[in-house]
Amino acid sequence: FQFQSITPGHTGEMESLAWDAIYRWLVSTGDGHLHVWNFTPDSKLKAITSQLNKQPYIMHIIHFYDNGASLLVSFLESSQVVCYSVEPWDLKWRKKGNFLLMSNLKDGIDKYTVPTLQCIQSYSHVIIHNIPLQISAGLIFIGGDDSFACIFNYSTGAF
Repeated sequence: FQFQSITPGHTGEMESLAWDAIYRWLVSTGDGHLHVWNFTPDSKLKAITSQLNKQPYIMHIIHFYDNGASLLVSFLESSQVVCYSVEPWDLKWRKKGNFLLMSNLKDGIDKYTVPTLQCIQSYSHVIIHNIPLQISAGLIFIGGDDSFACIFNYSTGAF
């Protein structure tokens, strides 16, 4: 590996990172703050925006989506998921989650209540290699090992 860049961004430990290859953006969270950086052609990190208000909850999972134009941030203690547009930086929506969907790494996806983490429903499918899942419009999309996508109804669990 060849060293590219070092840029101080947080006063405490960095808690999460996400990379977008389309725009060459890096997002970092730490010390209650979120920063978005542009990885410039001369291998430097240049701040695009910074969430100036310190958040009271830990930003646990950050993920670019919408071809890198939007950023999802999930908060541990509050069960909230927040969506921002990156350029221009703006809050798109904020939702409080009541459920968590997780691959059980064996035979499907399990649905848990938050914050009790009680398993209330399972969506079964054969797993040889785990593929990330997507959720949209009340449907769960799961990549299958047999070259097929499994689609489940989020409410009923019907395949």
